[in-house]
Amino acid sequence: EHEKYVTLALDGMTVSPSLKYQKHSDAITGMVDCGPYGKSSKIANNGVVLMVRGMTARWKQVIGYVLCRNNMNHETVGDLIQDVIKEV
Repeated sequence: EHEKYVTLALDGMTVSPSLKYQKHSDAITGMVDCGPYGKSSKIANNGVVLMVRGMTARWKQVIGYVLCRNNMNHETVGDLIQDVIKEV
């Protein structure tokens, strides 16, 4: 039962701006993609990884990521956190 206690962690990082063609999905990756919070044709240079970590047990699970240009605004981050908490 105690293993159900978790924390949500967000880790931001700089990524090398680049575009890549993914043959298996016939898509170009590397542009700003914040899922339901917005996409654009700008090339991303930052990423945010979302993970859930156990508070009383040693485990962690990446549950998603977003690619952004420079920094995400605080409203988008707040919405993202609220949505992830609801889903978890």
